[in-house]
Amino acid sequence: MLDELINSGVFVVAVNNDISGKNRHCYVGSNYFNGGETACALIEAVLGERANIGIVLGSYNIMGHRKRLEGFRHRMEQLPGFEIIDVIENEDDEIFSYERTKKMLERNPEINAVFSDSIRQHTVND
Repeated sequence: MLDELINSGVFVVAVNNDISGKNRHCYVGSNYFNGGETACALIEAVLGERANIGIVLGSYNIMGHRKRLEGFRHRMEQLPGFEIIDVIENEDDEIFSYERTKKMLERNPEINAVFSDSIRQHTVND
């Protein structure tokens, strides 16, 4: 369907989430892979050469979340003292996130850093 629109002359821009395998004209949004690399580098900057990490992922089904995790793991390849202890999914739900993160930390008391890629922050106006 999308390819038919493009072939008929419709200009297609993917915004926020890219459309892999499609012939969209351009993508405007985050570099998720780079975001994951940056998150890992920030943990290194704070904790140094060793970290036992728990990861709270929105969903493996969402490309942006997967790409961030890939970027995080890619940066970790340079850090032999870094270990991912557990990865949980929270389905981008704040209540699930709280409950599942709490259980993850109870199961794994050695975790000293948590990388969460999914829950938006609320402001006073929300």
